Amino acid sequence: MSSSGPRASWDTAKDAFLIDAMTDQARAGKRSDSGFKKEAWAAVTKDVNEKFDLQLTKQQIKSRLQTARSSAKCQEA
Repeated sequence: MSSSGPRASWDTAKDAFLIDAMTDQARAGKRSDSGFKKEAWAAVTKDVNEKFDLQLTKQQIKSRLQTARSSAKCQEA
C-alpha cells in the first residue's frame, strides 16, 4: 500500500460534494493566487471523510480535484 492510503473510489455525489466544498473554501478566502491554503485542504478532507465515512488523505483529495479539472477541460474542447 502506498503512503497516500488505499485507492479511492469516486462517484458523481462525491465529486459534486468536493467541488462544492472547495468553492465554499474559495468564497471564505482560503485560496490565494498560488492555490488553496493548507487549512482549506484540511477542512475539505475532513468534510469529505465525514460525509462519506471515508479515510482519504489530503493528497487523494488534491489528486481527484486535479483529475476533475482535467476532465472538465477535455470536455470543453
